[in-house]
Amino acid sequence: MKKLLCMILTLALAVSFAGAALAEEEPSAPPAAQTEPAGPAAAEAESDPSALTRYGAAQGATVSVTGSATILAPADTATVRLGVTESAQNVLEAQSAMNAKIEAIRQALLESGIEEKSINTDRLNIYTNYSYADDGTERVSGYTASSTLSIVTHDMESTGAIIDTAFTAGANTLNGIEFSVENTETIMDEAYVQAMLDAHDKAELLAQTEGASVRGVVSIEQGGAYSYDSLSNATRMEATASKDAGTFVQAALIEVSASVSVTYELQ
Repeated sequence: MKKLLCMILTLALAVSFAGAALAEEEPSAPPAAQTEPAGPAAAEAESDPSALTRYGAAQGATVSVTGSATILAPADTATVRLGVTESAQNVLEAQSAMNAKIEAIRQALLESGIEEKSINTDRLNIYTNYSYADDGTERVSGYTASSTLSIVTHDMESTGAIIDTAFTAGANTLNGIEFSVENTETIMDEAYVQAMLDAHDKAELLAQTEGASVRGVVSIEQGGAYSYDSLSNATRMEATASKDAGTFVQAALIEVSASVSVTYELQ
């Protein structure tokens, strides 16, 4: 009987060791793969594989743009520059002739209603004229005296009449007309406002392309502001015998431009 029990116990132990060995030889099954829920971008790509997906702004993302604006304003100030040039063999004769005509022009302008404070001497020159003999010898041939007056008016329709009055009184040079706007600062302020709006529109456009939006301003750098003649003016002398004919002046439009550089935070 004892011999039979020993045989049964030995057989049970052998079966136990065989099962353990088989368990060590079999590889363990890999863990099941975990899948993340598909987001909107993945859903878009799945429905349309060719779609260009956008993911919005990263934390701290910014966009920098430049905004600009130009305002056209009608000129309300004209500065006419005209004068006299006289030449003579003697320097005093040239100067005297020039001074006499300049004074005549000044008086004519005052009588036409131009205020004295609006008439100023813009330039005064006296220079020597030279000639050269066949052998190259230099000699003084005379003298030239010139003077330019600067006449400012806020009556745009009177600009041509000012030129006519001056030439009737003895002027023989016209150095041009400069147009401007008296209250330029106000127009420049408006140009800066429009430049900021332009910058914001550009930033929004760029941000929306990437699925983001403008959150706020990080920095603003003020650019330049300029005011200049748009070159739309024209000046011409009427070549006609009619006594009503005169100088026609088309007042210019003044371009006032401003720019800004702005950095925006995105979200």
